[in-house]
Amino acid sequence: MTDNYWTRRRFGRRAVLRTSGLGVAGLGAAALVGCGDDDDKSSATAAPGGGTTTSGTTPSATKVTTAAKPAGQINVAVSTLMEQSTSPFFQTGGGSFVLYSQAFEGFYNTGMDGKSEPRLAESMEMIDGQNIRFKLRKGVKFSDGSPLTIEDIKWSYDSYVNNDPLAGQAARLKKGVAKIDYPDESTVVVSFTQPVPFAMEEFGVLGASRGWPIASKAYFDKVGADTFKSSPVATAPWHITKNVVGQYVEMEANENYWNPAGVPRVKTVRINLVPEQTTRIAQIKTGEADIIEGIIGPAADTLKNESNIKIVDTKNTAQLTVRFQDLWDANTKSVQADPRFREALILAVNQDQVAKSLLKLGSPSPQVLIFPNSSGYDANIFKAPKQDVARAKALMKEAGAEGQSMRLGAYTSSSYPLIPEIMQAYSGFWKDIGLNTQIAVQESGSYFTDFQKHTPRGLGAISFPNFSSGAILLVTYFKAGAPYSTMDNIPEIQAVISELEKEFDSKKQDELVTKGMKIAYDKFLYIPAPYVDSLWAVGKKVKDWTRIAGIPYTNSFNTLTLA
Repeated sequence: MTDNYWTRRRFGRRAVLRTSGLGVAGLGAAALVGCGDDDDKSSATAAPGGGTTTSGTTPSATKVTTAAKPAGQINVAVSTLMEQSTSPFFQTGGGSFVLYSQAFEGFYNTGMDGKSEPRLAESMEMIDGQNIRFKLRKGVKFSDGSPLTIEDIKWSYDSYVNNDPLAGQAARLKKGVAKIDYPDESTVVVSFTQPVPFAMEEFGVLGASRGWPIASKAYFDKVGADTFKSSPVATAPWHITKNVVGQYVEMEANENYWNPAGVPRVKTVRINLVPEQTTRIAQIKTGEADIIEGIIGPAADTLKNESNIKIVDTKNTAQLTVRFQDLWDANTKSVQADPRFREALILAVNQDQVAKSLLKLGSPSPQVLIFPNSSGYDANIFKAPKQDVARAKALMKEAGAEGQSMRLGAYTSSSYPLIPEIMQAYSGFWKDIGLNTQIAVQESGSYFTDFQKHTPRGLGAISFPNFSSGAILLVTYFKAGAPYSTMDNIPEIQAVISELEKEFDSKKQDELVTKGMKIAYDKFLYIPAPYVDSLWAVGKKVKDWTRIAGIPYTNSFNTLTLA
């Protein structure tokens, strides 16, 4: 990832990332952990103090002309909005990305190319391995026209890390930060309890790949907590105006946005919660919806023949795994503790059949939670599993697991469509080797909340977006205590992560990532499913729409133009 300079080069006493210029790229979006590809196109020169200065990844300089005021409305149908929280301080998963990434910003967010870029900070300085200095951008206003101040930065941090309930990434940030100093009105210095070799991206949230989500303290003091939660005031290109839980959220263009090139062209976006794919398809056909997400398999083939509908895609965006949830308990007596059982479930699945017949796209994935474009990936080590029913049956017999029953959790996802259908297919493969599963399909918001609380046992599906940084992927999904980790009781992996979190040399980081992933691979700690591309159906009202590279969630409404 270009902007995460520190993960690729060992830095000296001081390293500085400075950026300049404003542009339209990515101004309405952020990634789950703010990652892009590893292609480093920035120039580097010697910096004072023995460090290095890089131009970093910046929004491309754009000639700003006087644009027409935002006009018109777009209706978007999505499969999930998670808890449908519109508070900047409580988000739990990618299902809320469609809201959160449009309406909130941090110091750095993710640009259209998938790389981290500056937003409310104009520069970031790595003072040493445990201290980062941010210089705030001047002249930023909230959507109500009031100026962003250092008091808003302080209050937003306190609100985020002390919110009740506390989001998983907020808990990690709170635990990782030793103190924050505000030496003047434009400077924030974050000090950590241990080295931060990934320049704070390991603490990234949906609205801030570095930093935390920023909102208006004065507005909160004026309207109170209830109004703030349903219609908060922040600095992003969109302002949430209405939230009807279980139905829809409306957002309006922020004409006070600090970058004129990033002001949306559309006045209003209404995001409707439509969990059923068949209903979303009916809405795009009738024109009730202008954009629908989660189009895959036979549905995509059907819509391709509609004259007023276009199919747009973003490549290689998401993966699905099934987790062994009993492993959360260090003293579990479950058969899941037997690696022969875990291997049997992996070998029973025909991924080629799932990819070609059910998904109608994608290809089988490696036998572990890692993308081929991730740093630390090695194709010679992480080979896609091949179905071997005979060996799977033998392993089930050896493990004494024949005839057992087990819960199989599933949900509807915007990042990886057809999860319930894929779990049904997997259930059939496993029945053939002697395991009976009871599929429990749950609303995604409660599903992820229960998953993080370690409430469910048995097997559980989890999807996730593309990561180009294997290091960030490892600390996000493998580290003990991480929101979606099932690795807490795998000491070999935790030892690797402890090393990784102290290592600033990029080559050694990659070696540690490969080592940690190989442990998971050898121990059969995940059941993989094929990668997918993300597809949307777009109606005749939409002339153009650019989406963030590698991101599976519906995003970047500020790039929409109407026909």
